[in-house]
Amino acid sequence: MTALAHATYFPAMRATQPARQIAHIVHSVRAVFHAWSQARRQERAERALWSMALADPRVMTDLTCALSRHGD
Repeated sequence: MTALAHATYFPAMRATQPARQIAHIVHSVRAVFHAWSQARRQERAERALWSMALADPRVMTDLTCALSRHGD
């Protein structure tokens, strides 16, 4: 059955199709925004940790040890 036949015989299909498309777009935009905001939170946390490590040699030592263990 073609799209014209669907629209002719099932008028309710015309109303739900744009709603589904809008819902899909909204879902996609939300997913992109969530990923972006999560990346921003991670950046802020890493920046704060790095600032702390530069100010406190103990934190820098801990980071250095963790990085050397991770590299093995």
